[in-house]
Amino acid sequence: STAPHLSKSKGDLTIEADPEKITNDQIGLVAMLTRDTAIRDTLRIVLDYVAAYQCKVAAAGNGHDLHVSADVYDDSLIHARLLRIDVNDSVAKKIYHYRINTNGGSINISSYGGNGLDGSSGLDGTSGSPGSDGTVSVDVETTTAPDGSTQTTTNTTMGPGGDGGPGGNGDDGEDGDNGGNGGNIYIRYTPAVAPYLSLIKALSIPGAGGSGGRGGQGGSGGAGGAGDPPGNNGLDGMSGRNGFDGAAGQKGKIIFTQNAD
Repeated sequence: STAPHLSKSKGDLTIEADPEKITNDQIGLVAMLTRDTAIRDTLRIVLDYVAAYQCKVAAAGNGHDLHVSADVYDDSLIHARLLRIDVNDSVAKKIYHYRINTNGGSINISSYGGNGLDGSSGLDGTSGSPGSDGTVSVDVETTTAPDGSTQTTTNTTMGPGGDGGPGGNGDDGEDGDNGGNGGNIYIRYTPAVAPYLSLIKALSIPGAGGSGGRGGQGGSGGAGGAGDPPGNNGLDGMSGRNGFDGAAGQKGKIIFTQNAD
């Protein structure tokens, strides 16, 4: 038997997940007062293994190959025929054990490939530099009238403005990574399991491809400088292309094999 679990809150109620660590198909629920732990009561619960069990094995890249063994036996304590399912994940070096009542129970075994990473977005282009203003010229002209008086005339002119600089081009977005392939699932079963194969579902689920990154926006052209005539605005930079989405992974193989008698 496994060590007891001490529940410290209403939502912290745990039942041992490994049936091989449960003795005689029973679990014990012990309730005790917080202020006086000597006051307690025990409830024995008999498991019937009627449930829709889920064994989901997920990977960051390609899905893990799973090797499943299936047998059936009669449990005299609860008077039921049970499937004994062992799922061996050799990559993670883990084995998952299940007991399934053939009258109402089932199991779904899945090996998931990881989703591809999204590509990063390209950097936006820098803005073009503004054009310089035209040079200001001041012309002062003094004239003398016949009566000897003078008149001063000031003329201010402005040269042509400089053109604005072009905006920088945006960088291309990175391509998304491909999704991982779903893992292969190999199920070996004894002849006695054959009538109950419909209770064992196996799915190899590939990962989705990552999204391509957004292309960077082209920088705006610099403003033309003031002048006569004013300078032309610079051309906007070209936007980068969006990255391509990664391809989804491929499903793995699902193979059922009956053991020889």
